[in-house]
Amino acid sequence: MYHSRKILVTILSSLLLLSVKSQDNYEIQVYGSSTQAKGSAIFELHSNYFINGIKESSNGVYPTHHAVHKTIEITQGLSDIAELGFYLFTNFTPSHGYHFVGIHIRPRIRAPDRWDLPVGLSLSAEFGWQKPEYSEDTWNIELRPIIDKQWKDFYVSFNPTFGFALKSPYSNAVPSFEPSLKMNYRVFTHGALGMEYYGGMGQVTHFDKWAEQGHTLYVAYDMLDNVNWEFNAGLGFGLTPATDKLVAKVILGRRITWGKKKLAVIRVDQNLVHPKYKNRGDHERAEITLRTASAITMPAHVLRGHIAQDKVMNTLFPTAKASPMSFARITFSPTCTSTS
Repeated sequence: MYHSRKILVTILSSLLLLSVKSQDNYEIQVYGSSTQAKGSAIFELHSNYFINGIKESSNGVYPTHHAVHKTIEITQGLSDIAELGFYLFTNFTPSHGYHFVGIHIRPRIRAPDRWDLPVGLSLSAEFGWQKPEYSEDTWNIELRPIIDKQWKDFYVSFNPTFGFALKSPYSNAVPSFEPSLKMNYRVFTHGALGMEYYGGMGQVTHFDKWAEQGHTLYVAYDMLDNVNWEFNAGLGFGLTPATDKLVAKVILGRRITWGKKKLAVIRVDQNLVHPKYKNRGDHERAEITLRTASAITMPAHVLRGHIAQDKVMNTLFPTAKASPMSFARITFSPTCTSTS
């Protein structure tokens, strides 16, 4: 445990030497530490409507009042601990019409399970280009450490984001600090309510005055336990003069697993099995259909979506109520039987 903590402290300390620029309200999301499972992908559409936004241009950037931001995000799982994301940004404003804005690429890696850390930990590095009419920093890099934790029905994720402008007429090489925070609680059988906070403090060497900083607080809903779909919606309230006053956001995602279906016998981490069944071996005879290779790491809500179709499986694995950020290690036994 001491070794794990030392690694965690070293990684987070190193991040302070690096940087990022904000999402510019195209992808309003606090990341969880999980990565997309190998051999699968998720296709997401981010839709943000600025009900009461900035009404005047600033440093050549168009105002956001009544703007609609649409972002297509595609994330592919590369391994058990790594993924690669791609973004395409678009913008519609009544005064300027509909336009392509830019593209970003985002590799991400998470801490391996064998580290046995007390929290979820991953690191995202996003870089790309945006038109100068929509972002002061036309070329930028975002470095986002992600730290999260699940306590039964309560979930927290913190993203202390740093940014660096590679090409901008207004910014220098000093990193900016843009933290974000998510907290939610499962209040419905398949849904959670909570808050999301997004900040923009300015350069790490000298924070902007409060009135010039960006601070937005969202009331948000997250759909849980769905195998195929992701849904997040929120209403955000700007807290400073430099922030959009009222923004509505929706994230809709569809998960896809590549390859053929395999009917296989699985063994699940003993921590997921009800104590009543731990010494019986019933779980070794449970069958489930998964589109995957020999071994994967998947969120518990994905596991729940599969086992929800079988009453016996539901009885064996009551932790199916776990949050999307809880992980289950699933390994196929050698007795895989057939391919359908």
